[in-house]
Amino acid sequence: DGLTRHEGERLIAQTLRPPAPSEASPRPPAESLGRFLPNMRAVGSWPVPELIARVREKRARMERALAPAAAIAARLRPQDREFFENNLLAQARILTGLLAWTESVALAHQARERDPEAAAANLQRALEAFAGIRAGQALASRGAWKDWYRGDKKMNLNRAERQTREALALLTRER
Repeated sequence: DGLTRHEGERLIAQTLRPPAPSEASPRPPAESLGRFLPNMRAVGSWPVPELIARVREKRARMERALAPAAAIAARLRPQDREFFENNLLAQARILTGLLAWTESVALAHQARERDPEAAAANLQRALEAFAGIRAGQALASRGAWKDWYRGDKKMNLNRAERQTREALALLTRER
């Protein structure tokens, strides 16, 4: 979830302030982050089209995993249901929302120059993804964990949402 968020934030930052040609840093090498994580690459090392394809694939898998979740939860004892909802369902909803946000941000980044209207529509969809993220957080924020996400700084979704709004406003002004 952190890598997903960082990829989206990197692209939002470029939308808010594209690097000048002299400031552009070379793309990080696309090598693995270690022998234990051979499929992981540094943030920014995926070309945007490949990032979009990978995020779509991951989101589709998460959505398939979520599809039977409500029926499964309904069959569980209350204490087991709460554990299932907090530790699987809520986290899957949060990650699915982050993946939808990152996909929409990447699509907006890709379309910005050639189709600012499509870019703005994608940023609007990115903002809508926060509803799913917040719903997942609410599901995991009950009982003893009711304030778990209050004042969250680790994921700092408020900043990501604010930057998405700023990027949308910038694109809207530029049209």
